[in-house]
Amino acid sequence: MASAVLHVVYLGLLARAYELNDLSFAYPIARGTSPLLVSLGGLVVASERPGPLQATGIVVIAAGIVGIGLEAKKWDKTGLVLAILIGAVIATYTVIDGKGARRSGLPAQYNVWCFSTYGFAILMIQLAIRGRKITDVKSKAVFLALCGGATSVVAYAIVTWAMVHSPLSTVSALRETSTLFAAGIGVVFLKERLSMRRVFGCLAIVAGAVLVSRG
Repeated sequence: MASAVLHVVYLGLLARAYELNDLSFAYPIARGTSPLLVSLGGLVVASERPGPLQATGIVVIAAGIVGIGLEAKKWDKTGLVLAILIGAVIATYTVIDGKGARRSGLPAQYNVWCFSTYGFAILMIQLAIRGRKITDVKSKAVFLALCGGATSVVAYAIVTWAMVHSPLSTVSALRETSTLFAAGIGVVFLKERLSMRRVFGCLAIVAGAVLVSRG
């Protein structure tokens, strides 16, 4: 239930962040701060102490992701605070889900409860806000939404399973390398400019991931 509430809050804050700032700023900043906060949460809640290489790798990954995010042209102090707040929410529900999946011993079933609960909550909130207008969307948009939802379920199910078998900080740090793939997709498919800051940020993410895996 706690995880479901935090996921609803996370999606609401994320939508607001995308309204105020560029995607290339909000997403990397939020994702870049969460591994550091998860490491702190893992230390406090699960008594996990990352080794020197892992700790260095986590910091390097976060620095690379934040570096990519700061390249965005449209951002302000409010957007920065909002992105960091999103990172804190991500870190909190990551620690909760890691502990919850471990205690249940059944990560797949834990995910069923988690997604069912917050998916139902989001549907009820949207119905309360929009009423029948919630169905006023094009069929293509519905298809894309279903694809995105299915991908999200599969991806987070893998993350939850990984947290049962590996330290929370390690899984969180490696998970955020998704920003590296997002940067590549932006360059190839969206024709975004590949600046030197973005190149160094991507290299930092790769180097950090290697350090974490070696640790």
